[in-house]
Amino acid sequence: MWRLWTASTTSDLYLSVRDEWNGGNSKYSFHASGDWRLQYEYAEATKLGVSRIVDRWERPNPSSDGLILVTRILTPSDDIVLNVKAEKDADKIMWIPPAPPGMLNGLAIFMARAGE
Repeated sequence: MWRLWTASTTSDLYLSVRDEWNGGNSKYSFHASGDWRLQYEYAEATKLGVSRIVDRWERPNPSSDGLILVTRILTPSDDIVLNVKAEKDADKIMWIPPAPPGMLNGLAIFMARAGE
C-alpha cells in the first residue's frame, strides 16, 4: 500500500510504500525548495550505519501546462492483493481496483505551483 501526504506547514509532498518485509523504512520527499530525494528513515539509516540519503535530484521544470510530473507508480494487476484487514484511518484510504489480469495499474502523481 502506498501512502501520499503533505506537510502541515509547507508545500512538501511525501510518498512511501508499506513494505511488510523491510518495515517501510524509506520514503520519497519532494520538497517545495526543489530538493527531491529518496531517503531512509532515521532509525533505519542508524541501524545500517549509512547516510539517510539514498538518492537526491532537483525538481524538474514544469511542462507547458504548468504541471510537474512527480512520479508514476505501475503495478502489474497480478501483484495486487486486495486488503482483507481493517486499516487505521480507513476513512482516509482510497482503494483503487486492480486492472484486468495481465494488465498494469498506473497512477501518475503531478504537482502544480500554487495559484496555477
